[in-house]
Amino acid sequence: MTEIYSLFSGSSGNCSLFRTEHHAVLIDAGCTMKKIDASLKSVDLSLDRIDAIFASHEHSDHVSALTAIVKHFDMPVYLPGPSVSALSDSNLAGHKNVRTIPQDYSPLRFGDITVSFFRTPHDSASSVGFIINTPDGKYGLATDMGTVMRSVAEQLTGCRAAIIESNYDHVMLENGSYPRVLKNRIGSAYGHLDNRDCARLVAYLAMTGTEKFMLAHLSKENNTPEKALACVKNYLVQNRISADVKVAQRDYITRFI
Repeated sequence: MTEIYSLFSGSSGNCSLFRTEHHAVLIDAGCTMKKIDASLKSVDLSLDRIDAIFASHEHSDHVSALTAIVKHFDMPVYLPGPSVSALSDSNLAGHKNVRTIPQDYSPLRFGDITVSFFRTPHDSASSVGFIINTPDGKYGLATDMGTVMRSVAEQLTGCRAAIIESNYDHVMLENGSYPRVLKNRIGSAYGHLDNRDCARLVAYLAMTGTEKFMLAHLSKENNTPEKALACVKNYLVQNRISADVKVAQRDYITRFI
């Protein structure tokens, strides 16, 4: 049976766990190693039992624990090639366990878990989303994207469940205290996904068979769990679409499946 948890989610740090009976992988490691290991232990797991870690891109809220992890644990850590190059000044550079995601995005297998990749539009050196296949089916994770490209929607089609970014409420962002340059960056096609675009993607995927969704990477300053959930649910109701939707909590573990 596949289990999926959000360990941390948001602009201050992201980490998700995909687990089967005998294997487990982490997507992102954007907080401290100590916090990640403590969260894993709360579900009877630990970092020394993780088969691999995948980071979507090089921003600190996705990689901040990796330097400590590769120092203390012997596991492969995968990032897109340009993201590895962008981290050339860090202690990750040249480490034997730091590897690049295949350029052709071909899948990688760890026991009964297979991870494949697709490009996402974000203002980093490179950025990817993930498809995780287990004996129970296909699962998706897509955050850190300023817009929903057709290729992203196509990759996520057919997932049993998906973790989707719902980063900001457009009114809160516009009226908030961020400087204009940062507002423009977040709202750009290479920034983050707002609640409305998330709702449209959730509706599309629900119509093609996805049953469960977790809204993730919510901004602390420009969103609330209530606003994100209401936006998605209201859009589904208006379009007479049924789906199970929940929100990943920012600072503590949330079970998805």
